[in-house]
Amino acid sequence: MDLSPTTLTKIILFAAALASVQFIAACDATGNATQPANVRATPAPNAIDINRASAEELMSLPGIGETIAERIIEFRQKNGLFRRPEELLLVPGISEKKFREIRTLVKTDPAPHDD
Repeated sequence: MDLSPTTLTKIILFAAALASVQFIAACDATGNATQPANVRATPAPNAIDINRASAEELMSLPGIGETIAERIIEFRQKNGLFRRPEELLLVPGISEKKFREIRTLVKTDPAPHDD
């Protein structure tokens, strides 16, 4: 396939624009790059174990109130222990934004199902 210089230029500009959009989408409101939810972050030394935490402990996390804490516990009871913190995204009310805010504050230790 032989591309004209004009077509090739358009393809390069489109690719650059697409990369810019993806970068902007990965930034928070302040323009700082955020970590995708599927990237494992190192939990803080005092991180809360979401498999054993009480509602009160879960409510100590930013943005987690009584309703969300109860949903986390209910989800844990119905579906078994969390294998990794990212599974919190399956709990109704935990958005990617909220998960990014608490990611380093939670853990599953010891990881109950890791092979």
